[in-house]
Amino acid sequence: MNIVSVKVWGKFACFTMPNFKSTNSISSKVMTPTAACGALENIYWKKEMKYHVFEIHVLRPIRYIDFMTNNLKCFVDLKKSSLSVDSKECRIQKSSQILCDVAYNIYAKITSTDGNIIKHKDQFRRRVNKGRCFRRPYLGLAKFNAHFSNVDPSDRPIQENIELGSILRSVNHETDPISCSFFNAILRNGILIIDDEDN
Repeated sequence: MNIVSVKVWGKFACFTMPNFKSTNSISSKVMTPTAACGALENIYWKKEMKYHVFEIHVLRPIRYIDFMTNNLKCFVDLKKSSLSVDSKECRIQKSSQILCDVAYNIYAKITSTDGNIIKHKDQFRRRVNKGRCFRRPYLGLAKFNAHFSNVDPSDRPIQENIELGSILRSVNHETDPISCSFFNAILRNGILIIDDEDN
């Protein structure tokens, strides 16, 4: 009774690790649980409820492409009268390996401190049915917008088994410094299963 599901897809995705500090970044092979939670919260969020993602189905083959962006390494001093930045001096190119043409089915349990799990589930489902959201869901990075809809029963996960290594499970913003937990992820027949521990 407390389970919700949604299909998300898009042209590009990049699920980077918070401990990856280099200029260049490589996306993990599949959507992380934190990215999945973020997509759900962008569709429907209330402070008294929480999503616990327990399964992510990978619906399209895992494919990487190289992605180059121009970024600024300088910061603007808002106290100065001039807000101009010398782009030639401050420009830095960032090369990333991102995923392309992705689609996932996300399955999550809802917990709530107000005891209204059924109400929250119904609100979530209505929003998905009408294509409404608080903010547009995205696939790892805000510039990679995601489309979303109800799960299509005819969709089947890719038939691949991959040891994915350590993947981000959750981020605790209440600690100082912010703490992260990871888990050893394995894709079995295109399905990533996440246990409840620290999620």
